[in-house]
Amino acid sequence: EYEGLSLEKAYYVPPYNEEGRYIYNGFLVGGGLSQRVGIHNSVSFTILWDINEMTVSPYSNPIFRVGFNTFF
Repeated sequence: EYEGLSLEKAYYVPPYNEEGRYIYNGFLVGGGLSQRVGIHNSVSFTILWDINEMTVSPYSNPIFRVGFNTFF
């Protein structure tokens, strides 16, 4: 999955005193599992790695995600 984030320079770019924003381009790879819960719902579990691995990344590897889905 490709992810583009607009982040504040003050938190992620050394020397941490700059103003403004920058675009972080992340490329996440991994896998997951989705399990149906009832007729119209499911829960999904995903584990991802950010293969960009820049020093200004907002992530630390691995990245765990849990999602809840409702079908209409």
